[in-house]
Amino acid sequence: MAEEGHAKIAKLMSETSELAIFRRFSKLNFQNLLYLQAELMHLESNPKDLADRDHSTPNRELYCRNWWYLAQNDEEHDDRNEQLAQAVFLESLKPPAAVDHSFISEWFVREKNGDFPLRGIDWQVWSSERSTDLLAICRRTSSSPFSRWLSNILMPYLHPPLFYHFKSTIPNDPETGISKYDILILYFVANTLDRLAIAVAFTGMFAFCLAVTTRARRVEVFTATSAFAAVLVVFVTGNNAPAPAAT
Repeated sequence: MAEEGHAKIAKLMSETSELAIFRRFSKLNFQNLLYLQAELMHLESNPKDLADRDHSTPNRELYCRNWWYLAQNDEEHDDRNEQLAQAVFLESLKPPAAVDHSFISEWFVREKNGDFPLRGIDWQVWSSERSTDLLAICRRTSSSPFSRWLSNILMPYLHPPLFYHFKSTIPNDPETGISKYDILILYFVANTLDRLAIAVAFTGMFAFCLAVTTRARRVEVFTATSAFAAVLVVFVTGNNAPAPAAT
C-alpha cells in the first residue's frame, strides 16, 4: 500500500532534504516570550511579595535562606531560558530557497505527485501567504552565481515544458566534459598550428568554466588549468593524427 498523508510528505522530505520545510511560528514564539518577559518584570518589581509567598507555601519556606533548595525547584526559570534558546535557534535557521518552496507548493496540488495528501488546515503551511514564516532544515546552497542562476531561474523555467517528461536520472560520468571532446578533436587534426589554437581555446574554456561555476580560488583555478594544459600538450606535440588517405 502506498504511503499517504504525513508519511507521504515525510518520504519526500527524507529523499530530498532541501524540501524539509517547516513553519517557525515566529509570531507565537515572540508573543510567548513577551508574556514570560512581562511575568519576570512583575516578579522583579516586588521581590518582597515573592519572598512572602514562598515563606507561606509548604516546601518553599527555605528558598530565601538556602539557594540550593531554590535552584533545585526553580523549574519555571529553566523553562523560560529554554524557550528563549529555542526561539533564538529557530530564528537562526534560514528560509528555504524560492525554487524549493515553489516546488513543494506545486507538489501538493499535482495529481501525479502529492494530490493533496493532507485534508486538514495544516496543508496551508506551505502556501505563499506564509512564505516569510518558513524555515529549511537543510537549505539549498549554490557554489557560484552561475549555479544559483542555473538552479533557481533557468531550470525551473525549462522544467515544465522540457525536463518534466524525463524521469530517469543522469548518470555521473567523470569522463564527460571538455576534456573528452578536445582530445577527440585534437586526434583528427594534423596541423600543429591548428592543434595549438584548439588547445588554447579549450584551455581558456576550461579556466572560464572553473571560475564561473565553482568557488575555487585563483591559485586553484591556475593549478587545475595548468594540469589540463599539460595533458593537451601531449596531443599537440604528438604525431597521432590519422594519416591522409593515399591517392
